[in-house]
Amino acid sequence: EVAYIPLESNERTLFMSADKILFIDGLMYIGDFTTGKILAFDSEGKNRLVLNKHGRGPGEYIGIQSFTVDDSFIYVLDAYALRRCFHLCNGFASFRPGL
Repeated sequence: EVAYIPLESNERTLFMSADKILFIDGLMYIGDFTTGKILAFDSEGKNRLVLNKHGRGPGEYIGIQSFTVDDSFIYVLDAYALRRCFHLCNGFASFRPGL
């Protein structure tokens, strides 16, 4: 049996493509490498995280090549700037998965 879960849709959560999808701790993380966003949704489709940190400063990235998630961090591989970025999953209110 296939179940469809409509994802919460608003200006913040729009994405163009699902280039990478991870299911971790009850959340579905979607990486849209075209727009440079990483989003997380719970099992009911409610948005829990939007990471959209374009730039050249600390904690920012030029483009997403890949990403992964653990208990504390979202790890972003920025191949364009030849570096990795680490974002606290619960360190900033705007990036907290449990909002």
